[in-house]
Amino acid sequence: MPQDAKDMDLEAKVVAWVEREIGPVRTVSRQGRWRPAWYIDAEVNGKPAPLYVRGDRGGRWPPMPLAYEARVHQILADSGVKAPRLYGYIDEIPALVMERVRGRPNMATAASDADRRRLREQLADQMRLIHEIDPKRLEAAGSPNPVDPREITLSHYRQAEGLYLSGARLPSPEVEFIRGWLNRNVPPCDEGPVVIAMDAGQFIFEGDELTAMLDFEFVVVGDRHVDFAALRTRDRFEAIGDLDSFFDLYEARGGRPVDRDRVHFQHIPFAMYAVLEVAAELASPRSAADYFEYLRWHVDGTQTALGDIADLTGVELQPYVLPAPAQTRFGVALEAIDASLSTLAAADKFAAYQKFRLGMALEFLGLWESHRPAFEREYLADVARVTGIAATDEWDCEVKLEAFVQAADPQWDARLVRLLHRRGQRVRALIDRVKGPRAGVSLD
Repeated sequence: MPQDAKDMDLEAKVVAWVEREIGPVRTVSRQGRWRPAWYIDAEVNGKPAPLYVRGDRGGRWPPMPLAYEARVHQILADSGVKAPRLYGYIDEIPALVMERVRGRPNMATAASDADRRRLREQLADQMRLIHEIDPKRLEAAGSPNPVDPREITLSHYRQAEGLYLSGARLPSPEVEFIRGWLNRNVPPCDEGPVVIAMDAGQFIFEGDELTAMLDFEFVVVGDRHVDFAALRTRDRFEAIGDLDSFFDLYEARGGRPVDRDRVHFQHIPFAMYAVLEVAAELASPRSAADYFEYLRWHVDGTQTALGDIADLTGVELQPYVLPAPAQTRFGVALEAIDASLSTLAAADKFAAYQKFRLGMALEFLGLWESHRPAFEREYLADVARVTGIAATDEWDCEVKLEAFVQAADPQWDARLVRLLHRRGQRVRALIDRVKGPRAGVSLD
């Protein structure tokens, strides 16, 4: 599974641009991920120039084009944010060409607690610098700049919601419930809009030095508490450390006070951002770059949002007990496909990545096939018990429950949170069991 002709053509265009605009290219390698990206070693006046070229995602999202990110990247760099040097933007790819900065992510890998303390200080400083940029500069670059205090609160979320509403989508009662709850309960942002990273907390470091902030594709004007809420999610896989003390640190280093209640609320629309973005890809699989990964985003985001709503409203959620699997005819067929996949050799790192992701998707489908009959019985029974809806199968139930949720009064909130959270727990239980294909695949 080597790079296809389209990928090779893109790579040739990247190399041609670099040699024309920067200098001779000595080495080039495709990064092992679905998004087109390359590591390039070039020269400028005989000196090494390590580059990272990051292409467009190629789908309907993010809400703003890559050209917008290029403009934002330069604004942040000009404002003192530690952004990698931006060499330029290749319009025909499209792609950003930037300096490949030394460093690695995840403070958990830092050598000492002293290094982590210093890195947390620098992260707080970088976040404050972003929040202090004049929002009008972002507006001039293409960002919305809302005036209504409630719309400032949900400025970032509205961008993703626009993609959701304008694209194909599956019946999703959990998404419609969360959308309705947010609209009914959104608090106004009375302190006014600022520039926010949105997907905040992304940086690399070396020793005790934060060497670069990364990924500005979601930067927008909105409520700064979105960035603190984002740290709750990022801390799950790239350690930030105790967040309450980090908020204190941000304040002590010149940032405005952090409202913990607003952070808790903002974690709900933040969790839903990716869910809304990939809804069309889940409904139209041929356009999905990584269907299984998008499914994980959907389940994790909706489950997180429902859990936060339960916390904020005092609803107690019960753990889910996975039913025993059953033998099915097509489960065997999926095992056969998985066995065939394990015999295929990967020609390069990108192909290894593709093979790994396909193996994970097949493993999930096998688990789903063996649990599907029990899941459907449970789901139809739960919905009938809570709402009185009688459905013939899972799809019929989804359609009817979505309509019910859209028309329901707030008095139904507690019952629907429990019902929809239990629904999502079924899928999450299986996703959490997926470990990857049987055949070893190196992604180094």
